Amino acid sequence: MRRKLNIWLIGISALACILLSACGRRDIVDLHDIDHELNIAFDWMAAPDARCNGMSVIFFPTDSQGNIWQFEINGQEGGKVKLPCGSYDVLAYNNDTPDVKYRNTNSFYNYSGYTLPTALSERDEDIDVDRFGELHHSGDLLYSAAAFSVDVTPCGVSYRSLGSPDGDVVKSCGKSIVRLFPRLISTSVTCEIEPAAAPDSILSFEGVLTGLAGSINMESG
Repeated sequence: MRRKLNIWLIGISALACILLSACGRRDIVDLHDIDHELNIAFDWMAAPDARCNGMSVIFFPTDSQGNIWQFEINGQEGGKVKLPCGSYDVLAYNNDTPDVKYRNTNSFYNYSGYTLPTALSERDEDIDVDRFGELHHSGDLLYSAAAFSVDVTPCGVSYRSLGSPDGDVVKSCGKSIVRLFPRLISTSVTCEIEPAAAPDSILSFEGVLTGLAGSINMESG
């Protein structure tokens, strides 16, 4: 019995040493080789009327050793993701926007959304293209959230999250919860036609809005 007890005590001591090394001695344990599960929680206090079918969450490593990790989460409440320990900047946006395309997707700060140019139909021949420039379809509503310095370790996560109406949120969470605050970054425009200007013989109207950006930065809006 005493021999077995000694063996178990030695085993427990060794395990404790490993855990302490992972949490406090990064020079001994390579954190990039350790996967850690995070709970992503979306707080919609900045956009309470939002209705999204899903969210994309992208982790951009802040050092040259890591990889970019992208996750698709159903619904708008949040979900669990698993990725290597390390330091990241995080971008999240709703992924139910088929009319919106993306470019510079390898850069956290330059990641942008845009819509494709639209060709004029014969009934649009009166539109002065030289005056208005390249025309684009209107896109879907976009919601975006960002967090900086998301440090994922075996002991939990710390981060600075943007978008909260109360200001930036700085958290250190042993439960590995990352709270993101999506906000509306696109614009919805409603045009009303006065009845007197719309004879019964007219079935539809088309128009061009000028002064709108052709793309949008997903991190800054």
